[in-house]
Amino acid sequence: MRTRIIILLVFMTFLSCKNTFCPSFPENIDNYFPYLKGEVIKFSNQNNDTLCITVVKNWVSDSYSYKWNCKCSCEATAGFNTDLENVHLLRIEGRITIYNEENRSELTTEIYNAHINSDTFTIILENTNPYSSENNSIFGDTIRIEKEEFNRINTILIVKGKGIVEFYDKNQNCTWIKIQ
Repeated sequence: MRTRIIILLVFMTFLSCKNTFCPSFPENIDNYFPYLKGEVIKFSNQNNDTLCITVVKNWVSDSYSYKWNCKCSCEATAGFNTDLENVHLLRIEGRITIYNEENRSELTTEIYNAHINSDTFTIILENTNPYSSENNSIFGDTIRIEKEEFNRINTILIVKGKGIVEFYDKNQNCTWIKIQ
């Protein structure tokens, strides 16, 4: 009996040592946030004001693994953060999150108003495998999100390969348009 218990414990130990492999962010997804660290993103409005924000971080997740007995799920991300712009007090964070096991993808842009509050814009795409080479443009070429309830920003426009190209700012009563 003692031998059986020892064998069972050894067997369970080997079973619990398995790792689950999580893939990196899919290379085939077109870049909706094509910003580099240190890049200055410039916008202007109809009043000839300029908004210049600097990208302080950008990332694309690599593959990783975790223990088989962990109650975790795989996710892969890509995105960017900017600093707080001094004049108009805006900061932007954008990210794409892929939930591999769920065949779910999320594109989120959050625009912060001087760290006080933020407006979050999210598109969720279900039942589409982002790792399939046929799904390189899973969110489409142009993403426009308009919110009825918002703090400062109510509309945002994102173009594949160009990033955020415009957004409406209630505080300034203007539309900020990206300067090429």
